[in-house]
Amino acid sequence: MKNGEPGHELKKNKTYILTFDLAKKVKLFRSIGLKTPDVDAAIYTDIKDGIIRIVNDSFPGANVRAVTMEALADEILTTALDHRKHLKDAVVVSTCVEIAGLKRGQTIDINRLVNRSGNIIGLGPRPGYSGLKEQIRDITNSCRDNPIILMEDGTFTGGTLLEILGMFKECKAEVAAVVVGFAFSRAIEALQNQFDGEVIVIERMEEFIDWMPDHDFFPFISNCGRVIGVPWNGYNLPFYTYNHASYSVPYIYPFCPMPEWTSIPHKHAVELSRFCLQKDLEIFKTIEQMNGRRITIGDLDGVYPRVSIPICIGQPELPHLNACITDYLASVCHEIN
Repeated sequence: MKNGEPGHELKKNKTYILTFDLAKKVKLFRSIGLKTPDVDAAIYTDIKDGIIRIVNDSFPGANVRAVTMEALADEILTTALDHRKHLKDAVVVSTCVEIAGLKRGQTIDINRLVNRSGNIIGLGPRPGYSGLKEQIRDITNSCRDNPIILMEDGTFTGGTLLEILGMFKECKAEVAAVVVGFAFSRAIEALQNQFDGEVIVIERMEEFIDWMPDHDFFPFISNCGRVIGVPWNGYNLPFYTYNHASYSVPYIYPFCPMPEWTSIPHKHAVELSRFCLQKDLEIFKTIEQMNGRRITIGDLDGVYPRVSIPICIGQPELPHLNACITDYLASVCHEIN
């Protein structure tokens, strides 16, 4: 579809989107020498089924759309190339590594940063990566004179996409098209008003409730939660301690105001938090058994994307890196119970 004109039937009922990539996030631990469960292990099926069930119970009558990131990335790329064959040689750029990787494209490592009170301060780089403008400049230089296709899994308001487009414009880079998997009306309108290139939307939705990736519910998993950041000379940067540790707030109790962050009502938010924490503990106990030793927070140093240490909003003390992850999770499970 071009410039927001529907290519599929408009989804009029309210939708809650769930994307799943937890198994592949856990597999990243193998890069630091840890043995982990296979991506098709039964626990991941149990987790997916459990999350879907609880979210379905939270919103009777709503459309709960569940999709793996791998399947979504494949659909986005296939649809984009089917629509515009002449863009097939363009450079694919995305904030989703699953999308960029399919075409050996470039990844923008970006996230929203929050302060210690949980309030959003703005967009910034993911922990361990260079600043956003530096990333955009490096991508622009590597693309040379080739056009860019900016591909995303989806957009609520279009705000993040427009900020990225603005940075490319500052670098005088040509973004020929924006491709998104899921898009909502206000996001399409915002892109139409401010972007002169082509907009391809795979699935347009009129009403939505929220959108959550499963990894945001699981502490000590890459990209879990909102990263703690600080403003610095006009930029937003992740907060680091002297030992280079970064910190984040997972999207579950007791770390954040879950109904506000996920739209899930309190009763079901408690149930989902308890479920995810127990499964998280089970995953790390399995990893300890497979490796024959306790796993500490510091043992996860070197995983990319970085594993940020989970903390509660306003938490006065930071966890020690020599703390065992299963002990930490067990204490949080006890707290929420």
